[in-house]
Amino acid sequence: MLDFERLPELFKDERNLPLKDCINRLMMDPTEGFNYLILLRNNVDLEAYAMYVRMLTQANTQGVPLETLMKAYEDLRQEDLMSEEEIEKLAAMPDVLTIYRGTDALEFPPRISWSLSEEKARKFENGQMYRAVINKKDILAYYSSNCDEEEIIAHVTDNYDDIF
Repeated sequence: MLDFERLPELFKDERNLPLKDCINRLMMDPTEGFNYLILLRNNVDLEAYAMYVRMLTQANTQGVPLETLMKAYEDLRQEDLMSEEEIEKLAAMPDVLTIYRGTDALEFPPRISWSLSEEKARKFENGQMYRAVINKKDILAYYSSNCDEEEIIAHVTDNYDDIF
């Protein structure tokens, strides 16, 4: 279960210390940050790895190839990525959801970070706006406890369209 308060405890394990460099790498080049995180995956605690997948996703995925993002999330469970409160909120949602992604005009296919709010997604719009209808079972994660939006992480391959 996600609990960011455990992070200092997890860093007492020296294996997890290289994770701290992921944020610096992400700030210089988001793809490099994710690639470095993926490289560390088998050498760090799964709980710490999942926290960093979430932190990097919420910090910046601009320009990160979809394949790289999917590899970062590979084999992670919702319980690894989400708080108990987020798990409960997601469970209470309808089985079919409409989600939105504002992005640049060159992004195709859409990446994995979506919003439940069209208004929030429009703040990220820079030439392109996607709307998708997805099944709740296809959601990789739902983030709401440490951000100002309700973010859906999903690999959307169909049932999406451009909206203006």
